[in-house]
Amino acid sequence: MSNCELIKILENYNNYEPPAWVITTVSRLVGGVPEKYFNGLKIILLSNAGGLNHSRKRQKTYTRKRKVAIQECRGLYFQKRHGQSAYIELFIDKIIQSCPKILFNLNFFKDLVFSEALYHELGHHIHKTNAPEHKEREDVAEKWKKRLTRLYFRDRYFYSKMFLTPLIVLLRLLAKLFRLMQRRPRLAI
Repeated sequence: MSNCELIKILENYNNYEPPAWVITTVSRLVGGVPEKYFNGLKIILLSNAGGLNHSRKRQKTYTRKRKVAIQECRGLYFQKRHGQSAYIELFIDKIIQSCPKILFNLNFFKDLVFSEALYHELGHHIHKTNAPEHKEREDVAEKWKKRLTRLYFRDRYFYSKMFLTPLIVLLRLLAKLFRLMQRRPRLAI
């Protein structure tokens, strides 16, 4: 049984139409993770932060000892409680907003962008269920994200071993530059 059969990938968008390739990309990334890491995780919910209702927009989550509004997050992990299984919620609009759309013509870049959010949230699940550590939970999730990303890209793309690290550095620099360009006030002509 593959991971895609074990994990349900559900879509719940409110006034938002995601790109057609999103569910395929998330399924591909889920399929690249060893089954043992999904212990107790049943659902990955794809939604949009722009469609959150009023009460959820006001909710906060804690990250590195500070509060962050849920509507600013790219994803959330919800642990198992009250008979409800653990699940991950990814905000597709937040994940794809920071990258130039031209990059999404290649599966490699789709995988790279979505693996950042998905594998980070999966890192929270692994930390909670499979490998608890007494460290800052965001640091542990980042460590697992890096480990899962390396594993996935090494297996999926033969050339990633040689190019992945410099490429990630370059993409992060491009993403920062892109965000800075968006923040810069535009001059009227």
